[in-house]
Amino acid sequence: MAYEPTHVAPPEGLPAWPTPDGSQTPAATLDGGLDMQLLERRADWAQIECSNGWKGWVDARRLVEKPGAAASEPSGAAAGVGTGGAAVSGAVTGGAAAEATQANPATEERFDEVKLEPQPAVTEPAPAAQPQPAPQPTAPAWTPPPEGTPYATVPAARKRGGFGVGSILAVIGAAIVAVSLPLNWIRVEFVFSRRSWQVPAKFLYDNTVDPFDRGATVAIPLIVAIALILVGALVGIGVRPLRILTVLGGLLALAVAVVFVAQVQLLVNEAPAGADLTIFDFTTVAPLIAIVGGALATVGGLVALARR
Repeated sequence: MAYEPTHVAPPEGLPAWPTPDGSQTPAATLDGGLDMQLLERRADWAQIECSNGWKGWVDARRLVEKPGAAASEPSGAAAGVGTGGAAVSGAVTGGAAAEATQANPATEERFDEVKLEPQPAVTEPAPAAQPQPAPQPTAPAWTPPPEGTPYATVPAARKRGGFGVGSILAVIGAAIVAVSLPLNWIRVEFVFSRRSWQVPAKFLYDNTVDPFDRGATVAIPLIVAIALILVGALVGIGVRPLRILTVLGGLLALAVAVVFVAQVQLLVNEAPAGADLTIFDFTTVAPLIAIVGGALATVGGLVALARR
């Protein structure tokens, strides 16, 4: 069937639905003055086709008949479509006048003088939904709506987690703490030296302990701290509550190194007067490296926690 425009959209535009159901969201808004062909009429609904082949359902009461269009009515039409009911009023008035002319031929000349006054447009709500046997497929689009028409937007999903600055700082901090493990934590020049896994853990609360005492060593809490930092920084990317482990691990490494330095400083303070000893006569930079790594991991953990 060739496309023959029969109506146009009103100047203010015309919403169109994919089916004759006013409870749905309109699929499009036709531009004012856009021509279209009336295909079918169901009560207050009209199925139309645009010049590009797009079909939809509109409020038949708001269609404007195209000047010079064919007067034929599509299948299923209940009444003529006009602007504000003028065509319907004309049909009724014309029928009444015709009956009057047949009843009284003397009024035939006066009938030509009757003028049909257009009825004022009445703003009515969207027509009620009409039942239909089965859903009909519709084209995805026709022409873009007029400029300024608001579009329904879907908010972008908020990005959660991610390997951000906090996680990077925490991993670097764990690496720095790990660097301190194989270094000498206790060193007495020309006498002996002890690495982290050789320094007794008892030294953290008793600086009089034998450096060669066997048992738990300082390396154990440092390794635990490194594990906590990495779990919080890596696994915490997807599970936000686990990021607190990074902070706990950083604080643990920081506490071990700070307490160790404090115990060494007590040894220096207890040295005989005039011995002219410093803290580096008993230790190296290893605990200071662990302090830097623990502090960096703690800061990274706090930054990761603050990130959404």
